Amino acid sequence: MKKFTELVVALGIIALITISIGGFIYLYDITYKTPAIIQVCPQVPVEPTIDLQKILNSSVIVQGIGGMGSGTLIKATKENMYILTCHHVVDMVIIFQEILGESQAKVGYLRTDQYGETIGSTFYKAEVIKYDEEVDLALLKVRIIDNNLKVVPISKKEPQKGDTVYSVGNPLGMMRTLSKGILANKEEGFYMCDNTTTYGNSGGGLFNDKGELIGVPSNVTGYYAGLDKDEKETFVPESGLGFSRNLKTIKEFLTGVEYD
Repeated sequence: MKKFTELVVALGIIALITISIGGFIYLYDITYKTPAIIQVCPQVPVEPTIDLQKILNSSVIVQGIGGMGSGTLIKATKENMYILTCHHVVDMVIIFQEILGESQAKVGYLRTDQYGETIGSTFYKAEVIKYDEEVDLALLKVRIIDNNLKVVPISKKEPQKGDTVYSVGNPLGMMRTLSKGILANKEEGFYMCDNTTTYGNSGGGLFNDKGELIGVPSNVTGYYAGLDKDEKETFVPESGLGFSRNLKTIKEFLTGVEYD
């Protein structure tokens, strides 16, 4: 009986030792072998700071002689507005203005309802006060203030490849069309961008993601398609790439302009 009791006590001690060792091993596993659990919060995308409505409302239609393009309101004083556009949009206007002493250009916009239906239009006579055919830029002066149009600032910072860009213009007569892309390349005097531009975008605005003007769309890519039925040469634009006059060219062109 005594031996049996000693055996039971011995087995109990062994069981306690086994449980203790097992608990230690389990504690070791969860303490040292289990990977740390780190709570990862989902990344919140950074919304662009651009005021799309403002850049849309800075855009105007520029009517020249025998053609139409776009323009951007870059300055307004108490009495006058100043519109930046392309020289080739108003080249015939410049010729007639120098001959007749009077401008035939008009700038303005269509008034639309919430569904995009045109309900009216507003246009003003504009005078070409500066132009440079070589860099394809022109500055128009409108002797009136329209509070429906918004002035956009010209950027102080040079954009870089890969930057998000927005262009606003009137391609094919569709007022204030907005397209988004990236600045794909930088050449002498130009930015090449992959956002859609075509006829009518010329003279409009190219903007960074802060809503600042960085360029003026001026050229579209395309190919020569031969002669049409009237024996006229035809050029078919491709909307995949567009070229804009760069920020440096704009600043150099506007140097010395006096706004009154």
